[in-house]
Amino acid sequence: TTIAAIQSLPDETVDLAFVDANHHTEAVVADMIELTRVMKSGSVIVGHDFSPYWFQTALGVLWVANSFHRSVELSADGTWWFPDMGIETDEILAAWPASR
Repeated sequence: TTIAAIQSLPDETVDLAFVDANHHTEAVVADMIELTRVMKSGSVIVGHDFSPYWFQTALGVLWVANSFHRSVELSADGTWWFPDMGIETDEILAAWPASR
């Protein structure tokens, strides 16, 4: 799984991550929560399927962008990315609803 793969990586070793797995809102946010541990400062998280068809992906991406005042960049093909995704995992976990 995506989470297992991320958990196998050492902390702060990744410059760029591409998220394109489970398209449900909770899974998208969970992937980003796990990624924050392994991402270096100034790193970029990129993903795909930001579209009306994959609206749950869009909701997860927008939730992270809104919660942490991050700009999310979008391209015409549904690719999205967060430049400089240096967010602490505790910050994300504190904001994500406990009812997930």
